[in-house]
Amino acid sequence: LDYPDYPDYPDTSDGTHYTYRIEDGANGGSPVPDYPPSSLAFEGGYAPANPAKTAWSAGRSGSKKSPSGIGSSSTPRRVTGRMLPASREDRVLRLLLTQADSWDRLNAQEHQVLLALPTPHGPLFVWLESQLHEHGPQPWAALREGLRGHANERHAVMQINQMMDGVQPDWNEVRSILTQLLTLKRDAEITELAARAHEDPAAMQRLRELMAQATKKSSA
Repeated sequence: LDYPDYPDYPDTSDGTHYTYRIEDGANGGSPVPDYPPSSLAFEGGYAPANPAKTAWSAGRSGSKKSPSGIGSSSTPRRVTGRMLPASREDRVLRLLLTQADSWDRLNAQEHQVLLALPTPHGPLFVWLESQLHEHGPQPWAALREGLRGHANERHAVMQINQMMDGVQPDWNEVRSILTQLLTLKRDAEITELAARAHEDPAAMQRLRELMAQATKKSSA
């Protein structure tokens, strides 16, 4: 059987195209990816979600300072000076910590992708979901108290402290970020499935389903 090519999936930010094609042969027409998609690097000013750690150094007073520029004091404060752009995950976290009722605006897939994120974001979203189930939407002041003792408390507080006064997270931007995160998740699954589809019929079927979804979205 002859199957259509997928010449434009996925299209990375640097213009690279990965082609998936179906070839006849020993596998009876199994899909053979020319180049399985790699992790996509979306541009737009987002910093990495988990930047490389930098060794701490002593400030003028001899006190330790972290790479973020925040000293050892546990008192929350606004961070001044130039800061790196927040990561995609941090931007979503900021919105949900300051507008907790927005959690109910997300669909099941979006909930799942946020809850499955690595530390610190995934555990913080898991915690936030539990708070919503137990107490309903709460303002940041109440969530801040509930965070005390959480393993990722410092990261959550830092994100709120780094928000500029009077500037609220942009829901439209967060919606776009969630779409990107879902795309990354799908592409990672395609890469994993493509590596074993030639010997696993179930993986082959799932790969075809994802490829069809990707083609449908790209033509929409």
